Amino acid sequence: MFKTLLKPAVFDLRSLGLFRILVGLTIVYDIYLFRFSQIDVLYAPFGATPPEVFRGYAPLVRLSALSYMHDVHSISLFFGVTALSALLYTTGIFSRVAGIVCFLGYTQILMRNPFVYAGAEQALLAALFFSLFLPISERFAPNFRRPKVASNAYVATAATLYTAQVAIIYLVTAVLKDGWMYADGSALTHAMFEDLLVRQPFADWLISQRFLAETITYTIVPVEYLLPILIISPYFNKWSRLISAVIILGLHWSIFPFITVGHFPMAMSCAAIFLVPGVVWDRLGIALAKDDHSAVLRVSNSYPARAILTVLFSLILIQNYNTVVYGYWQAPNRDIYDIPMRFPLLVQGWRMFSPNPTLQPGWIEFIGELEDGSKIDLRKQTQWKSESMNIEGFMTFPLQNLSLRLCCYGEDDYFSQIAKRWLRYDTSRWNQEHPETPVVKAEAFVFRKTISHEDFSFSVEKRLIESITLNTEDSPQPT
Repeated sequence: MFKTLLKPAVFDLRSLGLFRILVGLTIVYDIYLFRFSQIDVLYAPFGATPPEVFRGYAPLVRLSALSYMHDVHSISLFFGVTALSALLYTTGIFSRVAGIVCFLGYTQILMRNPFVYAGAEQALLAALFFSLFLPISERFAPNFRRPKVASNAYVATAATLYTAQVAIIYLVTAVLKDGWMYADGSALTHAMFEDLLVRQPFADWLISQRFLAETITYTIVPVEYLLPILIISPYFNKWSRLISAVIILGLHWSIFPFITVGHFPMAMSCAAIFLVPGVVWDRLGIALAKDDHSAVLRVSNSYPARAILTVLFSLILIQNYNTVVYGYWQAPNRDIYDIPMRFPLLVQGWRMFSPNPTLQPGWIEFIGELEDGSKIDLRKQTQWKSESMNIEGFMTFPLQNLSLRLCCYGEDDYFSQIAKRWLRYDTSRWNQEHPETPVVKAEAFVFRKTISHEDFSFSVEKRLIESITLNTEDSPQPT
């Protein structure tokens, strides 16, 4: 019994190879689809969030190389190099070097704008970081002259720590879901009112299925408590990890039709694939090596590598302990806690819909008025429809994340200033692209729903946070 507890966990190189491919492709997907298309508004110095707006809020933004790039072309080049390194990492060609370049470049991109840095990026960075200490190119990669390892099984400290990291994600998420909405089964129904996140008409359908929504709510927290046990169990761990991988895939992809959470399901799918034991590959007839089940590759890291792993995993434990016991703002050891939180190496922020989904979800709208009195939606750069409150497809996920912050903290002067910058930027963009029909008046509104817990009816409050009146020759210009 005690020998089983002390026995190191055995992982599979084929799962590691597929894990490498999925991590790389997900990073490319994030950079190209979500971020590259929004370089001007999120990363350019003339956009909605120039580097100076983070002074005092996230001072280590100044450590990002992107903070010192003053044109879109150089920022685009930086994005391209990072995406290219992610592709090389994916193929397994010079994967170690490419992985290091990708990790450094991706952290620089995330550091530049912490407002659009969420759980998916945190999960991807953790996966990419720990993979750099593993034999990621042994399977599903060109090996050139290097012979393949004879066995598919391997043991590695970094693999064990990454497994613990995945277990921590679900444990902390479960512990933080201690609000009254999870106790009475209404949490999922309330989450379906988050207009910036939900997909219609599926969200409305789930709201109408009260019994189903309550059943799922009562199931979520026990499942999240069960997952860490299955992931790190030393007993029957091949099957327990397989079960946990199936649950993770089912859990994240089952919410995909209802809630837009960017590439978070893809990021957690990487973790699920990492946990798949060799018995699955054997059953599928995918050997890729000699059938030598007695041989196990033991990955040994250098002393500096072990020191890096030890320090950073210790910071992970400190962050999660502080979050669970004290909450971020009350943490007594904030100096240590802030190191990775402000410098995104392995940030831990597993707090979505915790302790409850909000009772006052909202969104922002930028409305421009033309000379003829017609109105346009400056965010979508299309005609504004006052009768429509369906904002699905309103923006890509990074902009959703920033909008959620503005809705939650819109009363705060700091976030109001960002909303005003954003309005001026979108107004300028319209006037430059449509000089024949310029905007003469632009207004920024925050819309907030107030939801009744008894019957889930709601009212909407509309609040003006900025108004700009312009002459046709006096439109705001990016500076």
